[in-house]
Amino acid sequence: MTRFWMICVLVGGVAAARMCGGVPVTYSLTESGRVSVAVYNLQGQQVRTLLSGAAQIKGKHRLEWDGLDWTGRPAPAGDYTWRLLQSPGLKSEFLMRLGTSFNYQDWPCNHGGPSGVAVLGDTAILAGAGECTPSLAMVDMTSGKFLRAEHFLVGDIAAANGRLFSLGVNNDKDAGRLSIRQFDNGSNVLASVELTQGVTTTRPFCVSACAKQLAIAYSPSGEIEWRSQDDPQKVLGKAVVSNLSDMALTPAGTVLALCGNTVVEVGPATINPVVRISGLSKPNRIAVDESNGDILVVDNNGFGQIRRYSKDFVFVRAYGRAGGRQQGLYNPEDFCAVSDIAADGHGGFVIVENMSAPRRLSHFDVNGKLLNEWYGGQLFFTMASSDPADPRHVWMNSHWGWVMETEVDYEKRTWKPRAAYTVQGLVEGLFDCSSLGLCGVMRRHEDQRYIVNEDEPKILRVDEANRRLIPLVAFGYEDSISPTLNSIMKEVNQSRAPNGKYHSYLWQDANDDGVPQKEEVSFSTYGRWRLRWTLDEHFNYYFSERTSGKTWTNIIHRLPVKRWDGARPVYPAFEEAELVAQLPITPEMAKARTDWEGPLDFGSDDAVYQIVKGRGEGFTSDYLQMGHTWLWPTGLSGDAGLCRWSLRDGGLQWRVGKLSATARQFIPGQLDDPIRFLGRLNGLVLLANRVVMPMEAWTDDGLFAGSLFDRHAEDGLPPATYTWWMGKALDGREINSPFQYDMYVGGSIRELPDGDILYFGAGWNHVPVYRVSGWKDFKRQAGRLRVKKQAKGTDAAGTGLLAEYFANDALAGIPVLKRTDPLLWFGNADTLVKKGWPDTNLCNRTFSARWTGFLEPRFSEAYTLKAYVGGGRRGDDPSSPKAVSPPEPVRVWLGKRLVIDGWQRPLTNSCQIESAPIQLEAGRKVPIRVEYVRTNTGYLHLCWESASQEIEHVPPECLYPDNYRPKK
Repeated sequence: MTRFWMICVLVGGVAAARMCGGVPVTYSLTESGRVSVAVYNLQGQQVRTLLSGAAQIKGKHRLEWDGLDWTGRPAPAGDYTWRLLQSPGLKSEFLMRLGTSFNYQDWPCNHGGPSGVAVLGDTAILAGAGECTPSLAMVDMTSGKFLRAEHFLVGDIAAANGRLFSLGVNNDKDAGRLSIRQFDNGSNVLASVELTQGVTTTRPFCVSACAKQLAIAYSPSGEIEWRSQDDPQKVLGKAVVSNLSDMALTPAGTVLALCGNTVVEVGPATINPVVRISGLSKPNRIAVDESNGDILVVDNNGFGQIRRYSKDFVFVRAYGRAGGRQQGLYNPEDFCAVSDIAADGHGGFVIVENMSAPRRLSHFDVNGKLLNEWYGGQLFFTMASSDPADPRHVWMNSHWGWVMETEVDYEKRTWKPRAAYTVQGLVEGLFDCSSLGLCGVMRRHEDQRYIVNEDEPKILRVDEANRRLIPLVAFGYEDSISPTLNSIMKEVNQSRAPNGKYHSYLWQDANDDGVPQKEEVSFSTYGRWRLRWTLDEHFNYYFSERTSGKTWTNIIHRLPVKRWDGARPVYPAFEEAELVAQLPITPEMAKARTDWEGPLDFGSDDAVYQIVKGRGEGFTSDYLQMGHTWLWPTGLSGDAGLCRWSLRDGGLQWRVGKLSATARQFIPGQLDDPIRFLGRLNGLVLLANRVVMPMEAWTDDGLFAGSLFDRHAEDGLPPATYTWWMGKALDGREINSPFQYDMYVGGSIRELPDGDILYFGAGWNHVPVYRVSGWKDFKRQAGRLRVKKQAKGTDAAGTGLLAEYFANDALAGIPVLKRTDPLLWFGNADTLVKKGWPDTNLCNRTFSARWTGFLEPRFSEAYTLKAYVGGGRRGDDPSSPKAVSPPEPVRVWLGKRLVIDGWQRPLTNSCQIESAPIQLEAGRKVPIRVEYVRTNTGYLHLCWESASQEIEHVPPECLYPDNYRPKK
């Protein structure tokens, strides 16, 4: 039995062990599968989730419902129904890493593009820094095959005589270091030379190798050093070139250096550099072909042509289009943002391009014909969306401010760029590097294609014929970066009454000039607090604001497309926005869940779906990795859920899910920081998590339906292909998951004609693409229930526990302080909410304390208690053996049972200790005793959770002091 199924059985067993004497739910399964069950009232509103994706074997099953709703309140006596969903689980098949050239190997770069290239024989070596990616990739230029990747950090690189020479990375401890590695073994360092000897004002920034010599250039001094490859400590000579930007060694041992718009030649004993080539336009890189002495110069700062000169400095020819590669349809034999160049030794050359799409390494022959190219890596946050009319055309963001259209062959599992466009700077910067990259989707209207921002109104039309993106609509706030719109808004606000200030605007271009005019802008008082936007398939935008008062209400408005003016959607002014719904948050709901703001998604069945996330209790993982889970960002939330509201009456139809407090293991029915709706499919709503589970699905009546990694194709790929990032394996090996640790973009989906979907996820420098099936493999059951007598529920009248503080570490003698502590939450001096110990000298040194009283659970189910204490070392992974001090002693009894024993623990970074699941009954108070010794930082937290109970500090209303006498 797999680990996942064992966990599922455990979860199912916990749920099945609910209070005896409750309302029974019985059913029979004809085959084993994953089962979700919930209780509903006769109006169709879900009352309580009983099972979520639990693994159950075929046969008869029985559950017990304790008669409480999801908030812990007793359900009224009367008739109810139960509904069951059974599934073998969704099934995923990995197709490719869209954005890099190789499906199963690492590729460098993400935040920045490839920065350096070198050639050794038939091998091209690409260099580029990235987060959690290698720094070097090596490919065979003849076969086009990937050879290997290396993970040591590098700056500029050069290669010669079977060796790789690399400079350290700026701002790194090795910034002034030269490393020499044998090419056959990239990790074998032959020599490591400290070039700057502690000097920080001058840094080596360029290295070149030729014959038996090395040349190293320094910034900002412009100094060039000649060194021996065999004895790199030995300086053979020096020269200085002012305004130096790049240099390359010649076979004769001189250096050709870029100096302004010229190429100058210097030698080890040169006093005055000799100008050899002039009339260039902002050259940025230079290379020399060691086989014939030809010179290659990258002109126009990498956005123009590559110019070839003979060894006698005679112009031979130019490669590529003057002015560089255009936007629009991709021409691979033009150049855009070349960041480095190297000769291939056969008359051809190799380049890397970084500050443009598609970010590539490419090889050309002597005539400028493309021989091969390799793509990647793309941005750390890379979003992809396929064309609704043709899923083979997928749009994705590449470099900052660039989007590209790709052509994908899903059968061959290959892709290539089709077109590339820049977004950066459109409409005075309203469209910037993140405007469409993180949340843009491809949409169609009639025969036109659009890139549309889902998170706020921003629309671009693809004008392929004229090689451009045309901005049509842009929304912004009063702190917009657009000088024109800022000026217009300021002028309009000066003419209004002080209490009628505009806070936001909607610009709609009417004359195709891409520049805002006053008559093209409508203003709104909305936006004093940021609006939450969503978009439907017809280009209609929705926005919501939360009102405050005795009750919270999410007021939702629709900004519909009034008409189409040719290929341009026309929206009304804000004052004409339609009121769609008011979603009231009752005081009971607000108390049960702390924050009801979040992304919205509209169904076609008169419903709106909402992701809700609490902002946490101020108990975060920013110290000692403490929090409800040390896993960022889940540790920053207090709760999480998915809601469905009726647009007819604004009523809450269901609220499902709960914040997962696990570190890395996905538990069906729980949410690990939900970030975005992906869409709806066959009566299901799909959402994306920022961590742990990239995609999960729920039915439109609130039953957990499955997740991306329920099952996967038997394709022989490494298991990590079907997991989220999980750091290192237990044996220390890196797990090469296609998914990055922070899936902030959430991903996108596209339904296929056969009912499967394509899922586009969030990788380190690419988009992992999966085909997901199983959407029709669901079975349903239903039945009726009757609550004859309303359950008791809880008193919720507690005030805290009786606390006794001792001036020693042994709980000995007479307490020096006795009081009632509302909850056990102490010592968060550096977190959002500060909870201090009693303001006495006692608690500023070693002391011990005991709390006694009663605990009253809200639900009849298995609870887990968690204690968090000080100790360990800030910022360390709890699985790491490193630590500076042991965790502080803590132990907890329920009745006579010791459920948490952290009194004597070895040196460890883990500051959390939890109980095994404990079966409790709603409203039945249980004696509790907590003992603690402060020896270190003085942190103590007592928390709980269950299948229905969010992880939280045990609240005062559920804690009763020792002198409390339960009512009989």
